[in-house]
Amino acid sequence: MASSGTALVVEDHPGVMALAVALLEGAGWSVVQASSAGAASTLLAERAVDVILSDVAMPGGNGEVPTYANDARGRKPGLVYMSGDTARAAVQGQPGTEGALFLQKPFAPTALLDALTAAARS
Repeated sequence: MASSGTALVVEDHPGVMALAVALLEGAGWSVVQASSAGAASTLLAERAVDVILSDVAMPGGNGEVPTYANDARGRKPGLVYMSGDTARAAVQGQPGTEGALFLQKPFAPTALLDALTAAARS
């Protein structure tokens, strides 16, 4: 399903970033990229996004739910966390994660697109 929304992808691994961006742009998303927690915070202060796709453990973060995602939730973007670790339990239940989706890496292209579409609607 195509979208016309804006997605912020926050990922420090270049290969995962390139894959996510290619899939989202191919589905009609406008994509903004950040490779660190600081860059994500700056981008979120400058522009609105419809959904955030974020790795859980990011450079400049504390290994827990990224602060920039918690701060941005007040503006109500959809939120999808992803991790290559089995960190779902660590993400769920933390402040700011209510309604967030979790995507386990590696993920199928359809799983990524379905998760972002669902998050953007929430």
